[in-house]
Amino acid sequence: MHHPVLYPEMALIQKMNPSEGERNILNFLWKTLSTDYEVYYKPFINGNTPDIVILRRKYGVILIDVYDWELNEYAIKENGYWKEEKDKDESYIWLSPFNKLTNYKSNIVNFYCNKFPEQNIARNKIWGTINRMIYFCNTSQEETNRFCNQKECISSTHEIKYFGIFGKDGLTQKALNDYFRLTNFTKPNSVFTDELYHDLQRYLRPPHHEVEEGIDIRYTKEQLPLIVSTSQARRKIKGVAGCGKTLVLAKRAVNAYIRTQRPILILTFNLALKNYIRDKISDVKESFRWEYFYITNYHQFIKDQSNKYNLTLDLESFDNIHLFDRVKNRIQPYAAIFIDEIQDYKQEWIDIIVNSFTNKETELVVFGDEKQNIYNNAIVEDTDISPKELIIRGIPGPWNKSLQTTFRLGTEIANLAKAFQIKFLQKKYSIDEMSISQRLNFEGRILEYYRATQSTSVDRIVDLVYNQIKLYDIHPSDIAILGCTKEYMREVDYNIRTRYKEKTTITFDTKEEYAQNASISKDICRVRKNELILRSGIIKISTIHSFKGWEIHTVILIVENTEHANPELVYTGLTRAKQNLIIINLGNATYDEFFSLRMHHQVIS
Repeated sequence: MHHPVLYPEMALIQKMNPSEGERNILNFLWKTLSTDYEVYYKPFINGNTPDIVILRRKYGVILIDVYDWELNEYAIKENGYWKEEKDKDESYIWLSPFNKLTNYKSNIVNFYCNKFPEQNIARNKIWGTINRMIYFCNTSQEETNRFCNQKECISSTHEIKYFGIFGKDGLTQKALNDYFRLTNFTKPNSVFTDELYHDLQRYLRPPHHEVEEGIDIRYTKEQLPLIVSTSQARRKIKGVAGCGKTLVLAKRAVNAYIRTQRPILILTFNLALKNYIRDKISDVKESFRWEYFYITNYHQFIKDQSNKYNLTLDLESFDNIHLFDRVKNRIQPYAAIFIDEIQDYKQEWIDIIVNSFTNKETELVVFGDEKQNIYNNAIVEDTDISPKELIIRGIPGPWNKSLQTTFRLGTEIANLAKAFQIKFLQKKYSIDEMSISQRLNFEGRILEYYRATQSTSVDRIVDLVYNQIKLYDIHPSDIAILGCTKEYMREVDYNIRTRYKEKTTITFDTKEEYAQNASISKDICRVRKNELILRSGIIKISTIHSFKGWEIHTVILIVENTEHANPELVYTGLTRAKQNLIIINLGNATYDEFFSLRMHHQVIS
C-alpha cells in the first residue's frame, strides 16, 4: 500500500510523545492518504504550531488541531469563546478551537499575500487554498455535531461549514473524502502555485544547516567566555555599540542547541531585527536543525503562545504576569532563552517569560544597552552615583561589561558617539569605556552635518542625499536612510521612487498604500519588517526604531524637529554606521551646536 510522506518519520514522532488523539489521527492518515500527500507533525510555520498539517502540491493545505476536550464539560459564550464549567461558582473562558485555527490560517495568508501586487485579491484567493480540521478525540461524532452546530460556536458563523469536524467515532475514509470534496481539495487550484508550495514546504520542513554553510569567525578573548552555553545560567551582558553582542548571542544559542538538542527561543523587541539574528546564526560554523530555533519579537511570541493554548488576548494581556497561569502545566519550558535589546522590555514582559517558559534548568541570557532605551521601557537606577545600571528582576548578579571594543565604529564615529553620551546621556546612564578595534581600513570616512530647517522641502533633502551618493560613489546596497517618524520617511521614500526612479527597501507602508487603506498600515509594516534584509542591492529606508540592532556601511540620518527625536533615538541612529555618517538636521535646535562643532557642516537653504 502507498502511504503519504510523513515528517518527521514515525520513529522520531514517537520520541516526541504524541497524545493518544494525535496518534489516532496520524495512523488514520497514514493508512488513508496516498503518496500525493505530505503529513507534518507539530510543524513550525512562521510562529504557528498546528498539531498536524497536510500539504498537497497544486491542491492546497489542511491545518489540523486535536483536542482531548470532552465537549459535555463546555458551554458557548459570546464571540466564539467557550467556557469550561468546573462547578457552579467557577468558569474559565477559552478561545474557541475554531478561532484558534482561523488565527493560524489568517497569519499564514497575511504572510504570503504580500508576495502578490494585488493584495486584497490575493488574500481572498489564498484563503481558499488553506483548510481547517478539528478532531475531538474524546467526544462522539453525534455529540460533536450537536455542540458545534450551535449558533455562537464560532465568531464568524458563515465559516463553520468550511471546517472538517470529527468526533472519536467519525474519523472514517468516507467522512474525510466528503470533506475533501466540500473544500475542493480534490481539484487542482491554480492559486496554489509551485512557488507557494515550495515556500510553505520550506517552513514545514526547514533545511538542515550544515557546517560548510558557516564562516570562520575569530572570537575575541572577551567574547570567548560568553559563547559557552551552560545549564541553569542566568546572565546579563552589556556591550558598547558594535561590540559583537549579536555575534555572541548567535554562537551561544547554537552551542545551547548542541548541548541540549532541544528548542531554543530567541526574542527581540524590534521585529525587523530577527532576520539579522538569523543571518548571524547562519554564519556559525556548526551543524544544526533550523526548526529548533524560534526567533521572533515579544508581542508576536505572546500572540502565538496565547493562540496555541486557546487563551483569550487583549491589549492588557501583554503586561499580565498571570496570563499563562492556567496552562502552565502544559507548557514545555525552553532549554535556553536569549533576549536581545533587553532595554526595550518592560519588567512585566520579563516576568512573563521567566515565570511561564523557564525552569531551573533553563539557560537565560539577556543582552542590552540602556543608552538605546528608545521606547522608555527600561528601568534604570535612580542614583547620582555612577554607574547607573539597568535593573532586571529575576536575573540576579552583576552585568558582564567585558565587551568594550567596538568593531563597527571607526575612530571618528566612536569619538562622536562617546561625546554624544557625555553631552546628552550621562545624567541618566553610565558612560561607555569604549575602545576601537585597530583593523586596517584604507577607505576614507565621511562625517558630514547639514543644517536645514523644518520647512526645507523633501525634494531639497532628497536632492542633497543624491548629491552625496554621487559625490562619494556609494553603492545603493550600502546605504540606509534613517529618520524619526514613519510619516516623514514615507515622503522621502515616495520622492526617491517617483523623482529618481530608484527602487527602495522600506520597513513601513508606502505613501500610496497608506492613502489607499490606512487601517492596514500595521499589517503592511509588520510584513516589511519581517522581510528586511541588508543584501538587497538597493537603498534601505527605515525609521530608527525599526533599524535598531542593524549596522550598515553608510547611514544618512535625518533628525526631525519633533519630540520623538530624543537623545536615545539619535544616539541609536548614529551608531548604526560602520563607515560613513551624514546627518541632516531639520531645524532641531537641541543638537545643532553639538554636531556643528564636531563635524564638517553646511547650511541648507
